[in-house]
Amino acid sequence: MQTNRLLRRIIRKLGGFRRDQRGNVAVIVGASIIPLIGALGLATDTARGYLVKARLSQALDTAALAGAKVYYSTTRDSDIKQFFAANFPSPALPVYDTPYQASFMEATVTLATPVQTGTAASPGLRLSGSATIPTTFMRVLGFQNVTVQAQAEAKKALSGLDFVISLDMSGSMAGTKITAARDAAVSLLDALWGTNTTSPQVTIDGVTYNLINGGFVPWNSKTRVQVQTGATTLASMTPVTTKNVGTFTNPVTGLSQSVVYYAGNTPVPLLMDPSTLPGGWSGCVYARYLGGETPSGSATVPNSDVNDNDADTILYSSAAGSNYGTTMGSGATQKQWMGYEPMSVLDSEPQSGNWTRANANDTTSPYSRWSESNTWKSKQCYNAYINDGDSNPSNWSTDAANNVNFDNADGSVKNGSPLGSPHKTSRPGGTGGVPNLKSAPSSTYSGSFRMMDPTKPYALPSNFGTNPGSADCTACLSRGIIPLQQNKTTLKNLLNGIQSTDPTGNTNIEQGLYWAWEVLMPGEPFDQGIPAVPFPRTRAIILLTDGEQVGGNGDAYKGAFGSDTPAGNGVSAQHGTINTGSNGTAAGAGPTAPNNLDNRALRVANNLKYQGIKLYVIGYDLAGNTHALTFLQSIASPPDQNGQYFFDAPNPSDLQGVFAQIAASLSNLRLSM
Repeated sequence: MQTNRLLRRIIRKLGGFRRDQRGNVAVIVGASIIPLIGALGLATDTARGYLVKARLSQALDTAALAGAKVYYSTTRDSDIKQFFAANFPSPALPVYDTPYQASFMEATVTLATPVQTGTAASPGLRLSGSATIPTTFMRVLGFQNVTVQAQAEAKKALSGLDFVISLDMSGSMAGTKITAARDAAVSLLDALWGTNTTSPQVTIDGVTYNLINGGFVPWNSKTRVQVQTGATTLASMTPVTTKNVGTFTNPVTGLSQSVVYYAGNTPVPLLMDPSTLPGGWSGCVYARYLGGETPSGSATVPNSDVNDNDADTILYSSAAGSNYGTTMGSGATQKQWMGYEPMSVLDSEPQSGNWTRANANDTTSPYSRWSESNTWKSKQCYNAYINDGDSNPSNWSTDAANNVNFDNADGSVKNGSPLGSPHKTSRPGGTGGVPNLKSAPSSTYSGSFRMMDPTKPYALPSNFGTNPGSADCTACLSRGIIPLQQNKTTLKNLLNGIQSTDPTGNTNIEQGLYWAWEVLMPGEPFDQGIPAVPFPRTRAIILLTDGEQVGGNGDAYKGAFGSDTPAGNGVSAQHGTINTGSNGTAAGAGPTAPNNLDNRALRVANNLKYQGIKLYVIGYDLAGNTHALTFLQSIASPPDQNGQYFFDAPNPSDLQGVFAQIAASLSNLRLSM
C-alpha cells in the first residue's frame, strides 16, 4: 500500500512538473542565444562592411581623379597615395600592394598598383584596393574579420596649354616694380609646370606633343625681335643672309626687290639689309604701318589716310605658315609686307655728343643748313629732327625764321630761306623710282617719314629758330623675345636675368600684344607653335602694364601719332579711322573709331581673341587712373565660367596673388575642355 501510495505521489509530482511552465523561457533563450548573437552580428558586421566599402570606393574615386589630373606628372603616384590616405589615414603614405593599418574602423587596407588604361589620345587609370576589418558579434560563429574590395577608373582629360607672358618694360617699371613682376611671372611657371622640369608629353600616332609651352615678350614703345639666348645674351645679328621670296614692291621704299634679309640667328625677316643702316641695326623693328597715304594721291583731302594697307594688327603669316608675308589693301594703295622695317641706330636710338661739320662731310663753304653756325647742338636721333618739322601745310612752301620744316611735300629737303643753298639732302624727292620718304601734305601729323636713304648724308639741325630734335628717341630694350619653351628651368633662368635697371622708354601696348601674338601662333617668324593637335588646347596671353600708351620719337610708329598720352587716345582727322572689331568678332566687322594707338591696340586684341586666344590683362600700379584701367579692361577677354581676365594690381605685393589666380584659371580651362 505504502508503495502504491508513494508511486501515486511521484506520478502526481511529475504531472505537476509537466503542467508547470515556469523556467521554460530561460531554457529556450539559453538554447537560442548563440544563433541570435550570430544573426545580430551578421547584421552589424555587414553594415560595418558596407561602411568600409563605401569609404574604400570614395578613396579610390578621389585618388583616381587626382592621378588622372596629373597623369603625366612625376608626382602622380604621390598624389594618388595622398588622396587615398586622406580617407584611410595612417602615419605614412601607403605603399602599393602592401597592407597597412588605418585608423578608420581599425581597417587593414591595401592599395594596389595603378593600371594604365585607354589609349594615348585618351589615357586612363584603374585603381583597386581592399580593406579588412575585425568582426564584432560574428566571432561567435567563427568569423574573425570581414574583407571588402572596390575599384575605380578615371580618364585623363588630355589638353594642352600654350601661353606667352607679355611684360611692359617701359621706364616707369624700373626698380622694385619690375623685379616684383619678374618674380610673379616665375611663380606662374612653377604653378603651371608643378614639380616637373619639362613639359609632359604624349605620343599619338607616332607623333610626340608637348602639353605645356610658354614664351615671353618684353616691350616698351617698340620690341627687340632678337631671341634671348641667355640671362644676359642675345642671338647673333651676323652674318646677314637673304631669302628669295619672289618679286615684290617694298612698302617702305617703294622699290622692287625679290629678297628679304635675316640678321644672324634672328628669325624675323627684314625689308632692308641691316648691315647698311645708319649706325647699324638696333635690334628693334617698326610696326608694319605707313599712314599718311591717300587713295588717289590727293594732298588735301581730310580723313583720307589709307589704313587698310597697314599690317600692324594682323599676323605675319597664316597659321600653317603656307603664305609667306602679308598683302594688304587693294588697287593703287595695295602693299606687300614681306618683312619688317629694321630700326637703324641713328634713326631711332638716343644719341650722345654734338654735331660737327664733318658728320655730313660738309667742311667747305657754302655749308649746309645745319652747319651755318659754329654753335653746335647736341645730337639727337634722326627721327626727332623729322618729327620736329612744321606740321602746318601753309608753311610747307617756304620757311619762316622761327618755323622750321625740313621737308618738301615730295620728300626732299627744302632749299628755302633761312636754310641756305645748296643743301646736303637726307633724301631725294619721290620721282624717277626713288623712294618718297615723306608723306603727302594731307597728313599733317608729325613723324610720317619712312626709312632714310643710307647712301646720302642726313639733314641735321642748325641753331636757328625753334629747337629741332629737342626730344631724343627712346631706346630699344636690352631684352629680347623668348620663343615657346617646354623646359621650365630654361624659361625661369631667362626670366630671372631681368634686372631692376633694364626698363626704359615709353609704353606701346599694341607692340606687346602684337609680338606676343606672333610668338604664340604657328608660322613665321616664330614658328615653335604647332598648328593643330589631336586634343583640346588653350592658348593664352598674359599682358602686364603700368601705364597708358605714350607716343614719341623712335617708337614703333616713328612718332607718327605724336608725343605723350594724346598719341594713345587723341583724335586727329588727319589720322583717319579704323575698324576696331569687338570681343569675338574680326576687326573688319567692328565699329569705326579714331585711328590712334589705343584703337590700334584694341584692334589687335580683338583679332587675337577672335582666334580663340584668352587674353589676361593686369593693370599694375594704376590706382586712380580711370582711363588706363577702363581701356585695359576693354581689351581683356570678357568674364566667363572660368572667371575674370582683367586684374587690377595697385601694388607690387598684389602681383603674386594675381598670378596665382591666373594659374588657377588656366588650370581650370584645361580641366574644363
